[in-house]
Amino acid sequence: MIRKQLLTILAAVALLLPFSVSDAAEKEIFESGDHCVAYKAGKKMFFSMNVEVIGKNCSADAKLEWSADSKNAVIKVVIPVDKFNSNSIGPRDEHVAEILGGKGLAPMIFTSAALNRETLVALAKDGKTDIQGTLNIDGKDKGVTFVVSVTGTGNGKVVEASLSTSFTALNVVVPPAGPGGMMANPDDALELHAHLLFEKIAGIEALHLQTVTGNAR
Repeated sequence: MIRKQLLTILAAVALLLPFSVSDAAEKEIFESGDHCVAYKAGKKMFFSMNVEVIGKNCSADAKLEWSADSKNAVIKVVIPVDKFNSNSIGPRDEHVAEILGGKGLAPMIFTSAALNRETLVALAKDGKTDIQGTLNIDGKDKGVTFVVSVTGTGNGKVVEASLSTSFTALNVVVPPAGPGGMMANPDDALELHAHLLFEKIAGIEALHLQTVTGNAR
């Protein structure tokens, strides 16, 4: 009897919770001026309620690290795990930080394979390509491939990147909440997204974008 009452109360509370995002198809993850990354994941609450969660992080540091001869560069993005914001009123963001960064809250780091200047210039001209690299999560590297595109003009150019993967593929364990996952049972599917402003990417000036955008003579 007590268990049944508890389940009824918990279900009622769940209906009142202000979940971060309930329908991502109707709401963009990023706004036009954002220099941010984000994750998108799902979970099932009380065995039947599907909830989509988006955590946004606008503290990522992105840069191009050039070789000594300036002919090649790697894209490096450092993401502090304790800066994700899912608009949760509970401790979700703190839990996410520990899941992704361990007790020491180590940052997530994406490092691309080396890209030659010609490839980067072509991408900067509103290009689109797959970029391979490694994603370091809690000290462990996993090979990943992001779909990357560049949009906009001049100083308003934006790098957009996305990766459809899973927690299992990244060796990330997300524990369920409550007995048998009753409170929240996370889906395995995971999406990672980035919306990075050219003007805030260190080393981008070495591409001589005034030539790429046709402003130079």
